[in-house]
This record gives sequence, C-alpha cells and structure tokens, in this order.
Amino acid sequence: DDDNKSGIDAINTPEQMAAYKAKLRETMRS
Repeated sequence: DDDNKSGIDAINTPEQMAAYKAKLRETMRS
C-alpha cells in the first residue's frame, strides 16, 4: 500500500506522529 508508505515517510515531527497514530486508530476502529 503506497499510501501507508508515504504516510510513514512523512513522520518527522511529534505533531505528525500524533496525527499518524490518530489515523491508525481510526483505521483499526472501522
């Protein structure tokens, strides 16, 4: 999944990490 790869590559700051974790939580919930 290229979208997931680019999302992980984009994590450079705590803010981006928090956003990534929130997105991950949304994915797992559905």
